[in-house]
Amino acid sequence: MRSISGKWMRLISTVLTIVMLSLCLTACSSDGSDVKTRESREENGTKKDKADTPTPKPLDDDPALTPTDTPVPDDKTVLTMWCIAVPSDSMRHAYESAISDMELRYPDIELRWEAMDYWAYREKLKTALEGNALPDIFYVMGGSFIQELIPSGKLYNMDDLYLQYSDKINEKMFVNATCDGKKYAVPLTMSVVAMFANMDVLKQVGYDSIPETYEELVECCDKLVATGIYPFGCCNNETWCFSEYAESVAQKVIGSAALSDILYGRASWYNPGYAEAIDLIQGWIQKKYMEDTSASEFSNDRIKQDFMDGRYAFYINGSWNAPVFEWCDANIDVGEFPAFGGDKKGLGQMIGGPSDSLAVSADSPNADLAAMYTFELAREICRYGYLDYCGLPTWNIDYDDSNLSPMVRKLAMTVNQKDLVLFGDVALTPSETDIYLTNLREVPVFAIDGNEFIRRMKESVR
Repeated sequence: MRSISGKWMRLISTVLTIVMLSLCLTACSSDGSDVKTRESREENGTKKDKADTPTPKPLDDDPALTPTDTPVPDDKTVLTMWCIAVPSDSMRHAYESAISDMELRYPDIELRWEAMDYWAYREKLKTALEGNALPDIFYVMGGSFIQELIPSGKLYNMDDLYLQYSDKINEKMFVNATCDGKKYAVPLTMSVVAMFANMDVLKQVGYDSIPETYEELVECCDKLVATGIYPFGCCNNETWCFSEYAESVAQKVIGSAALSDILYGRASWYNPGYAEAIDLIQGWIQKKYMEDTSASEFSNDRIKQDFMDGRYAFYINGSWNAPVFEWCDANIDVGEFPAFGGDKKGLGQMIGGPSDSLAVSADSPNADLAAMYTFELAREICRYGYLDYCGLPTWNIDYDDSNLSPMVRKLAMTVNQKDLVLFGDVALTPSETDIYLTNLREVPVFAIDGNEFIRRMKESVR
Protein backbone atom coordinates (compact mmCIF):
# COMPACT_ATOMS: atom_id res chain seq x y z
CA MET A 1 0.00 0.00 0.00
CA ARG A 2 1.01 3.61 0.55
CA SER A 3 4.33 4.61 2.10
CA ILE A 4 4.49 5.71 5.71
CA SER A 5 5.99 9.06 4.78
CA GLY A 6 3.26 9.73 2.25
CA LYS A 7 0.63 8.81 4.80
CA TRP A 8 1.88 11.29 7.35
CA MET A 9 2.39 14.05 4.81
CA ARG A 10 -1.29 13.75 3.91
CA LEU A 11 -2.22 13.59 7.57
CA ILE A 12 -0.40 16.83 8.32
CA SER A 13 -2.02 18.60 5.38
CA THR A 14 -5.54 17.61 6.43
CA VAL A 15 -5.27 17.30 10.21
CA LEU A 16 -7.83 20.00 10.95
CA THR A 17 -10.37 18.35 8.67
CA ILE A 18 -9.86 14.94 10.22
CA VAL A 19 -10.09 16.30 13.76
CA MET A 20 -13.41 17.93 12.84
CA LEU A 21 -14.65 14.74 11.19
CA SER A 22 -13.63 12.64 14.19
CA LEU A 23 -15.57 14.91 16.50
CA CYS A 24 -18.58 14.62 14.22
CA LEU A 25 -18.34 10.86 14.16
CA THR A 26 -18.27 10.81 17.95
CA ALA A 27 -21.69 12.40 17.84
CA CYS A 28 -22.97 9.26 16.12
CA SER A 29 -22.80 7.12 19.26
CA SER A 30 -25.94 5.78 20.86
CA ASP A 31 -28.05 8.03 23.07
CA GLY A 32 -29.73 5.05 24.66
CA SER A 33 -32.91 5.28 22.58
CA ASP A 34 -34.46 2.15 21.10
CA VAL A 35 -34.65 3.41 17.54
CA LYS A 36 -32.08 5.54 15.75
CA THR A 37 -32.72 6.90 12.27
CA ARG A 38 -30.38 8.31 9.66
CA GLU A 39 -31.87 11.74 10.31
CA SER A 40 -30.81 11.47 13.96
CA ARG A 41 -27.19 10.65 13.43
CA GLU A 42 -24.15 12.25 11.90
CA GLU A 43 -24.13 11.92 8.11
CA ASN A 44 -21.65 13.86 5.99
CA GLY A 45 -20.68 15.65 9.20
CA THR A 46 -24.12 17.16 9.88
CA LYS A 47 -25.70 16.53 13.30
CA LYS A 48 -29.42 16.07 12.89
CA ASP A 49 -30.60 14.68 16.24
CA LYS A 50 -33.90 16.38 17.08
CA ALA A 51 -33.64 15.60 20.77
CA ASP A 52 -30.09 16.85 21.18
CA THR A 53 -30.19 19.88 18.90
CA PRO A 54 -30.29 23.18 20.80
CA THR A 55 -32.86 25.80 19.92
CA PRO A 56 -31.55 27.50 16.77
CA LYS A 57 -30.42 31.09 17.00
CA PRO A 58 -32.44 33.74 15.23
CA LEU A 59 -31.42 33.93 11.61
CA ASP A 60 -30.27 37.53 12.06
CA ASP A 61 -27.46 36.23 14.32
CA ASP A 62 -25.84 34.58 11.33
CA PRO A 63 -23.51 37.13 9.72
CA ALA A 64 -23.50 35.27 6.41
CA LEU A 65 -27.16 35.97 5.78
CA THR A 66 -28.49 38.86 3.75
CA PRO A 67 -31.78 40.30 5.06
CA THR A 68 -34.53 39.49 2.58
CA ASP A 69 -36.06 42.97 2.85
CA THR A 70 -32.89 44.74 1.66
CA PRO A 71 -33.69 46.89 -1.41
CA VAL A 72 -33.06 45.11 -4.71
CA PRO A 73 -30.14 46.64 -6.64
CA ASP A 74 -31.17 47.99 -10.03
CA ASP A 75 -28.50 46.01 -11.85
CA LYS A 76 -29.06 42.64 -10.14
CA THR A 77 -31.57 39.83 -10.02
CA VAL A 78 -32.10 38.64 -6.46
CA LEU A 79 -32.54 34.92 -5.80
CA THR A 80 -33.40 33.53 -2.36
CA MET A 81 -32.29 30.20 -0.92
CA TRP A 82 -32.99 28.18 2.24
CA CYS A 83 -30.69 25.40 3.41
CA ILE A 84 -29.45 23.63 6.55
CA ALA A 85 -25.78 24.68 6.30
CA VAL A 86 -25.71 26.43 9.69
CA PRO A 87 -22.33 27.61 11.02
CA SER A 88 -21.81 24.34 12.94
CA ASP A 89 -22.55 22.20 9.88
CA SER A 90 -19.47 20.68 8.22
CA MET A 91 -20.92 21.63 4.81
CA ARG A 92 -20.96 25.30 5.78
CA HIS A 93 -17.54 25.95 4.26
CA ALA A 94 -18.60 24.28 1.00
CA TYR A 95 -21.69 26.50 0.76
CA GLU A 96 -19.78 29.68 1.59
CA SER A 97 -16.98 28.93 -0.86
CA ALA A 98 -19.36 27.96 -3.64
CA ILE A 99 -21.49 31.07 -3.14
CA SER A 100 -18.37 33.27 -3.23
CA ASP A 101 -17.37 31.69 -6.53
CA MET A 102 -20.86 32.24 -7.91
CA GLU A 103 -20.76 35.92 -6.95
CA LEU A 104 -17.70 36.34 -9.16
CA ARG A 105 -19.08 34.30 -12.03
CA TYR A 106 -22.54 35.85 -11.99
CA PRO A 107 -22.18 39.46 -10.79
CA ASP A 108 -25.68 40.24 -12.04
CA ILE A 109 -27.22 37.74 -9.58
CA GLU A 110 -27.43 38.34 -5.85
CA LEU A 111 -28.14 35.27 -3.71
CA ARG A 112 -29.80 35.93 -0.37
CA TRP A 113 -29.63 32.76 1.65
CA GLU A 114 -30.79 31.56 5.04
CA ALA A 115 -29.46 28.54 6.90
CA MET A 116 -31.32 26.93 9.77
CA ASP A 117 -31.36 23.84 11.92
CA TYR A 118 -32.72 20.77 10.11
CA TRP A 119 -35.87 20.35 12.18
CA ALA A 120 -36.64 24.07 12.19
CA TYR A 121 -36.11 23.98 8.45
CA ARG A 122 -38.59 21.14 7.98
CA GLU A 123 -41.26 23.16 9.81
CA LYS A 124 -40.51 26.37 7.92
CA LEU A 125 -40.58 24.58 4.57
CA LYS A 126 -43.93 22.99 5.39
CA THR A 127 -45.42 26.37 6.32
CA ALA A 128 -44.01 28.01 3.20
CA LEU A 129 -45.37 25.25 1.00
CA GLU A 130 -48.86 25.66 2.43
CA GLY A 131 -48.69 29.44 2.12
CA ASN A 132 -47.16 29.55 -1.38
CA ALA A 133 -44.12 31.33 0.07
CA LEU A 134 -41.24 29.14 -1.02
CA PRO A 135 -37.85 30.71 -1.74
CA ASP A 136 -36.43 30.43 -5.25
CA ILE A 137 -34.03 27.65 -4.23
CA PHE A 138 -34.32 25.29 -1.27
CA TYR A 139 -32.70 22.22 0.23
CA VAL A 140 -34.36 18.81 -0.07
CA MET A 141 -33.42 15.27 0.88
CA GLY A 142 -33.98 12.24 -1.31
CA GLY A 143 -36.48 9.56 -0.40
CA SER A 144 -39.73 10.36 1.35
CA PHE A 145 -38.71 14.01 1.93
CA ILE A 146 -38.82 15.00 -1.73
CA GLN A 147 -41.40 12.40 -2.74
CA GLU A 148 -43.92 14.04 -0.41
CA LEU A 149 -43.21 17.46 -1.96
CA ILE A 150 -43.49 16.50 -5.63
CA PRO A 151 -47.31 16.00 -5.76
CA SER A 152 -47.77 19.64 -4.71
CA GLY A 153 -46.60 20.76 -8.15
CA LYS A 154 -44.33 23.31 -6.49
CA LEU A 155 -41.02 21.81 -7.66
CA TYR A 156 -39.48 22.94 -10.95
CA ASN A 157 -38.92 20.18 -13.52
CA MET A 158 -35.18 19.95 -14.22
CA ASP A 159 -35.34 17.58 -17.21
CA ASP A 160 -34.68 20.01 -20.05
CA LEU A 161 -31.92 21.86 -18.25
CA TYR A 162 -30.21 18.61 -17.28
CA LEU A 163 -29.41 17.97 -20.95
CA GLN A 164 -26.95 20.85 -20.80
CA TYR A 165 -25.10 19.15 -17.93
CA SER A 166 -25.35 15.49 -18.93
CA ASP A 167 -21.61 15.36 -19.70
CA LYS A 168 -20.80 16.61 -16.20
CA ILE A 169 -23.02 14.42 -14.03
CA ASN A 170 -24.21 10.84 -14.44
CA GLU A 171 -27.98 10.54 -14.76
CA LYS A 172 -27.87 7.84 -12.06
CA MET A 173 -27.14 10.60 -9.57
CA PHE A 174 -30.72 11.85 -9.94
CA VAL A 175 -32.25 8.52 -8.92
CA ASN A 176 -33.44 9.86 -5.54
CA ALA A 177 -34.75 13.14 -6.94
CA THR A 178 -36.85 11.58 -9.70
CA CYS A 179 -40.56 10.78 -9.86
CA ASP A 180 -42.32 9.30 -12.89
CA GLY A 181 -39.12 9.76 -14.84
CA LYS A 182 -38.87 13.50 -14.12
CA LYS A 183 -36.02 15.18 -12.25
CA TYR A 184 -36.94 17.65 -9.49
CA ALA A 185 -33.68 18.49 -7.70
CA VAL A 186 -29.93 18.69 -8.27
CA PRO A 187 -27.72 16.47 -6.06
CA LEU A 188 -24.82 17.74 -3.97
CA THR A 189 -22.64 15.15 -2.22
CA MET A 190 -23.53 11.59 -1.27
CA SER A 191 -22.68 8.70 1.03
CA VAL A 192 -22.82 4.95 0.47
CA VAL A 193 -22.61 1.83 2.59
CA ALA A 194 -19.24 0.20 2.05
CA MET A 195 -17.62 -2.98 3.31
CA PHE A 196 -14.40 -2.11 5.08
CA ALA A 197 -11.89 -4.92 5.61
CA ASN A 198 -9.03 -5.10 8.08
CA MET A 199 -6.42 -6.61 5.78
CA ASP A 200 -4.07 -7.35 8.69
CA VAL A 201 -6.75 -9.71 10.02
CA LEU A 202 -7.57 -11.24 6.64
CA LYS A 203 -3.90 -12.02 6.01
CA GLN A 204 -3.96 -14.21 9.12
CA VAL A 205 -6.24 -16.62 7.24
CA GLY A 206 -4.54 -16.29 3.85
CA TYR A 207 -6.40 -13.45 2.12
CA ASP A 208 -4.77 -10.46 0.47
CA SER A 209 -7.97 -9.03 -1.07
CA ILE A 210 -11.63 -8.64 -0.16
CA PRO A 211 -13.80 -11.60 -1.27
CA GLU A 212 -15.86 -10.71 -4.35
CA THR A 213 -18.49 -13.46 -4.12
CA TYR A 214 -20.67 -14.51 -1.23
CA GLU A 215 -19.35 -18.04 -1.49
CA GLU A 216 -15.79 -16.78 -1.07
CA LEU A 217 -16.93 -14.63 1.83
CA VAL A 218 -18.47 -17.62 3.64
CA GLU A 219 -15.26 -19.61 3.17
CA CYS A 220 -13.27 -16.67 4.57
CA CYS A 221 -15.63 -16.29 7.53
CA ASP A 222 -15.36 -19.98 8.40
CA LYS A 223 -11.58 -19.66 8.51
CA LEU A 224 -11.81 -16.57 10.71
CA VAL A 225 -14.17 -18.27 13.17
CA ALA A 226 -11.83 -21.26 13.34
CA THR A 227 -9.09 -18.91 14.56
CA GLY A 228 -11.37 -17.27 17.15
CA ILE A 229 -12.07 -14.06 15.19
CA TYR A 230 -15.55 -12.65 14.64
CA PRO A 231 -15.78 -11.83 10.92
CA PHE A 232 -18.28 -8.94 11.23
CA GLY A 233 -18.45 -6.09 13.71
CA CYS A 234 -21.88 -4.50 14.01
CA CYS A 235 -23.52 -2.45 16.74
CA ASN A 236 -26.88 -4.18 17.03
CA ASN A 237 -28.25 -1.83 19.69
CA GLU A 238 -28.00 1.11 17.27
CA THR A 239 -30.44 -0.25 14.75
CA TRP A 240 -29.34 1.97 11.85
CA CYS A 241 -26.02 0.10 11.96
CA PHE A 242 -27.73 -3.27 11.64
CA SER A 243 -29.95 -1.94 8.86
CA GLU A 244 -26.87 -1.34 6.73
CA TYR A 245 -26.04 -5.04 6.94
CA ALA A 246 -29.60 -6.14 6.26
CA GLU A 247 -30.04 -3.79 3.29
CA SER A 248 -26.67 -4.70 1.77
CA VAL A 249 -27.52 -8.41 1.86
CA ALA A 250 -31.10 -7.88 0.66
CA GLN A 251 -29.87 -5.80 -2.27
CA LYS A 252 -27.61 -8.60 -3.46
CA VAL A 253 -30.32 -11.25 -2.98
CA ILE A 254 -33.24 -9.50 -4.74
CA GLY A 255 -31.46 -6.79 -6.74
CA SER A 256 -31.47 -2.99 -6.63
CA ALA A 257 -34.65 -2.53 -8.64
CA ALA A 258 -36.72 -4.83 -6.45
CA LEU A 259 -35.37 -3.34 -3.24
CA SER A 260 -36.03 0.21 -4.43
CA ASP A 261 -39.59 -0.72 -5.39
CA ILE A 262 -40.20 -2.08 -1.90
CA LEU A 263 -38.80 0.96 -0.10
CA TYR A 264 -40.78 3.40 -2.27
CA GLY A 265 -44.05 1.49 -1.95
CA ARG A 266 -44.16 0.30 -5.55
CA ALA A 267 -43.99 -3.36 -4.49
CA SER A 268 -45.00 -5.41 -1.47
CA TRP A 269 -42.68 -6.02 1.44
CA TYR A 270 -43.78 -9.63 1.29
CA ASN A 271 -40.82 -10.65 -0.83
CA PRO A 272 -39.30 -14.11 -0.16
CA GLY A 273 -35.89 -12.81 -1.15
CA TYR A 274 -35.98 -10.22 1.62
CA ALA A 275 -36.92 -12.94 4.10
CA GLU A 276 -33.99 -14.98 2.82
CA ALA A 277 -31.63 -12.07 3.47
CA ILE A 278 -32.85 -11.73 7.05
CA ASP A 279 -32.44 -15.46 7.62
CA LEU A 280 -28.93 -15.37 6.17
CA ILE A 281 -27.86 -12.77 8.70
CA GLN A 282 -29.41 -14.75 11.53
CA GLY A 283 -27.39 -17.69 10.24
CA TRP A 284 -24.26 -15.55 10.56
CA ILE A 285 -25.00 -14.94 14.21
CA GLN A 286 -25.58 -18.66 14.84
CA LYS A 287 -22.28 -19.49 13.14
CA LYS A 288 -20.43 -16.84 15.18
CA TYR A 289 -19.87 -14.62 12.14
CA MET A 290 -21.25 -11.78 14.26
CA GLU A 291 -20.83 -11.10 17.94
CA ASP A 292 -23.87 -10.45 20.12
CA THR A 293 -23.57 -6.70 20.53
CA SER A 294 -27.12 -5.97 21.66
CA ALA A 295 -26.01 -4.78 25.10
CA SER A 296 -25.90 -1.02 25.61
CA GLU A 297 -22.16 -0.95 26.24
CA PHE A 298 -21.54 -1.93 22.62
CA SER A 299 -21.71 1.48 20.97
CA ASN A 300 -20.94 1.96 17.32
CA ASP A 301 -17.81 3.88 18.30
CA ARG A 302 -16.61 0.89 20.31
CA ILE A 303 -17.32 -1.55 17.46
CA LYS A 304 -15.48 0.69 15.03
CA GLN A 305 -12.46 0.93 17.31
CA ASP A 306 -12.47 -2.83 17.89
CA PHE A 307 -12.51 -3.30 14.11
CA MET A 308 -9.45 -1.09 13.76
CA ASP A 309 -7.80 -3.01 16.61
CA GLY A 310 -8.35 -6.34 14.85
CA ARG A 311 -11.25 -7.83 16.81
CA TYR A 312 -13.31 -8.02 13.59
CA ALA A 313 -12.33 -8.56 9.98
CA PHE A 314 -15.19 -6.64 8.34
CA TYR A 315 -17.20 -3.54 9.18
CA ILE A 316 -20.15 -2.55 7.00
CA ASN A 317 -21.01 1.09 7.46
CA GLY A 318 -21.06 4.47 5.77
CA SER A 319 -18.39 5.85 3.47
CA TRP A 320 -17.98 8.76 5.91
CA ASN A 321 -15.73 6.43 7.94
CA ALA A 322 -13.09 6.23 5.20
CA PRO A 323 -10.87 9.14 6.33
CA VAL A 324 -10.71 7.79 9.88
CA PHE A 325 -9.77 4.31 8.67
CA GLU A 326 -7.24 5.72 6.21
CA TRP A 327 -5.12 7.17 8.98
CA CYS A 328 -5.48 4.57 11.69
CA ASP A 329 -2.65 2.16 12.37
CA ALA A 330 -4.36 -0.82 10.74
CA ASN A 331 -4.19 -1.71 7.05
CA ILE A 332 -7.82 -1.23 5.96
CA ASP A 333 -9.26 -1.58 2.46
CA VAL A 334 -12.75 -0.91 1.16
CA GLY A 335 -15.13 -2.49 -1.33
CA GLU A 336 -18.76 -3.41 -1.82
CA PHE A 337 -20.64 -6.32 -0.29
CA PRO A 338 -19.91 -9.44 -2.40
CA ALA A 339 -22.18 -10.75 -5.12
CA PHE A 340 -24.03 -14.05 -4.93
CA GLY A 341 -22.91 -16.67 -7.46
CA GLY A 342 -19.66 -17.23 -9.28
CA ASP A 343 -20.67 -15.03 -12.22
CA LYS A 344 -20.45 -11.93 -9.98
CA LYS A 345 -23.43 -10.37 -11.74
CA GLY A 346 -24.51 -8.77 -8.48
CA LEU A 347 -21.42 -6.56 -8.31
CA GLY A 348 -22.08 -2.90 -8.97
CA GLN A 349 -24.87 -2.45 -6.42
CA MET A 350 -24.57 -0.42 -3.23
CA ILE A 351 -26.82 1.06 -0.57
CA GLY A 352 -26.87 4.85 -0.33
CA GLY A 353 -26.38 7.47 -2.97
CA PRO A 354 -27.36 11.09 -3.45
CA SER A 355 -29.77 12.50 -0.89
CA ASP A 356 -28.84 16.11 -0.11
CA SER A 357 -30.04 18.20 -3.06
CA LEU A 358 -31.26 21.63 -4.10
CA ALA A 359 -34.69 22.19 -5.66
CA VAL A 360 -36.26 25.23 -7.31
CA SER A 361 -39.74 26.61 -6.75
CA ALA A 362 -41.90 26.23 -9.85
CA ASP A 363 -43.72 29.41 -8.79
CA SER A 364 -40.56 31.51 -8.67
CA PRO A 365 -40.79 34.57 -10.97
CA ASN A 366 -37.21 33.72 -11.97
CA ALA A 367 -37.61 29.93 -12.08
CA ASP A 368 -35.60 29.37 -15.27
CA LEU A 369 -32.73 31.53 -14.05
CA ALA A 370 -32.86 29.97 -10.58
CA ALA A 371 -32.69 26.47 -12.09
CA MET A 372 -29.59 27.33 -14.13
CA TYR A 373 -28.02 28.94 -11.08
CA THR A 374 -28.87 25.88 -8.97
CA PHE A 375 -27.08 23.50 -11.33
CA GLU A 376 -23.96 25.64 -11.22
CA LEU A 377 -24.16 26.19 -7.46
CA ALA A 378 -24.74 22.51 -6.74
CA ARG A 379 -21.71 21.60 -8.82
CA GLU A 380 -19.53 23.97 -6.80
CA ILE A 381 -20.94 22.84 -3.43
CA CYS A 382 -20.27 19.25 -4.46
CA ARG A 383 -16.65 20.03 -5.30
CA TYR A 384 -15.92 21.88 -2.07
CA GLY A 385 -17.82 19.34 0.04
CA TYR A 386 -15.82 16.47 -1.45
CA LEU A 387 -12.50 18.26 -0.97
CA ASP A 388 -13.53 18.97 2.65
CA TYR A 389 -14.16 15.24 3.30
CA CYS A 390 -17.88 15.93 3.74
CA GLY A 391 -19.18 13.41 1.23
CA LEU A 392 -18.51 11.67 -2.05
CA PRO A 393 -19.01 13.65 -5.26
CA THR A 394 -22.14 13.26 -7.34
CA TRP A 395 -20.65 15.39 -10.13
CA ASN A 396 -17.76 14.26 -12.32
CA ILE A 397 -14.34 15.03 -10.89
CA ASP A 398 -12.69 17.50 -13.29
CA TYR A 399 -10.35 19.07 -10.74
CA ASP A 400 -7.33 18.06 -8.65
CA ASP A 401 -8.27 15.81 -5.71
CA SER A 402 -4.80 14.33 -5.22
CA ASN A 403 -4.54 15.66 -1.66
CA LEU A 404 -7.44 13.48 -0.51
CA SER A 405 -6.90 10.07 1.02
CA PRO A 406 -6.53 7.13 -1.41
CA MET A 407 -9.50 5.32 0.16
CA VAL A 408 -11.83 8.29 -0.33
CA ARG A 409 -10.61 8.76 -3.90
CA LYS A 410 -11.13 5.06 -4.60
CA LEU A 411 -14.74 5.32 -3.47
CA ALA A 412 -15.27 8.56 -5.38
CA MET A 413 -14.00 7.04 -8.63
CA THR A 414 -16.36 4.08 -8.50
CA VAL A 415 -19.62 4.93 -6.74
CA ASN A 416 -21.20 7.02 -9.48
CA GLN A 417 -21.14 3.95 -11.72
CA LYS A 418 -23.04 1.80 -9.21
CA ASP A 419 -26.73 0.98 -8.99
CA LEU A 420 -27.63 2.83 -5.81
CA VAL A 421 -30.61 2.26 -3.52
CA LEU A 422 -31.20 4.91 -0.88
CA PHE A 423 -30.81 4.00 2.80
CA GLY A 424 -34.06 2.47 4.00
CA ASP A 425 -34.52 4.90 6.88
CA VAL A 426 -34.30 7.81 4.41
CA ALA A 427 -36.37 6.34 1.62
CA LEU A 428 -39.21 5.54 4.02
CA THR A 429 -41.43 8.14 5.67
CA PRO A 430 -40.66 8.95 9.34
CA SER A 431 -43.54 6.82 10.61
CA GLU A 432 -42.59 3.95 8.33
CA THR A 433 -38.98 4.24 9.46
CA ASP A 434 -40.03 3.79 13.08
CA ILE A 435 -41.87 0.59 12.14
CA TYR A 436 -39.01 -0.62 9.97
CA LEU A 437 -36.29 -0.13 12.57
CA THR A 438 -38.45 -1.45 15.41
CA ASN A 439 -39.03 -4.70 13.51
CA LEU A 440 -35.43 -4.88 12.35
CA ARG A 441 -34.28 -4.58 15.94
CA GLU A 442 -35.97 -7.92 16.64
CA VAL A 443 -33.88 -9.78 14.07
CA PRO A 444 -30.43 -10.11 15.73
CA VAL A 445 -31.99 -11.27 19.00
CA PHE A 446 -34.04 -13.91 17.12
CA ALA A 447 -37.39 -12.51 18.24
CA ILE A 448 -38.57 -12.80 14.62
CA ASP A 449 -37.28 -14.55 11.51
CA GLY A 450 -37.31 -13.44 7.90
CA ASN A 451 -40.88 -14.51 7.16
CA GLU A 452 -42.23 -12.77 10.24
CA PHE A 453 -40.29 -9.62 9.37
CA ILE A 454 -41.75 -9.32 5.87
CA ARG A 455 -45.22 -10.22 7.17
CA ARG A 456 -45.12 -7.43 9.73
CA MET A 457 -43.78 -4.96 7.21
CA LYS A 458 -46.47 -5.88 4.66
CA GLU A 459 -49.19 -5.28 7.25
CA SER A 460 -47.79 -1.99 8.56
CA VAL A 461 -46.05 -0.21 5.66
CA ARG A 462 -47.33 0.98 2.27
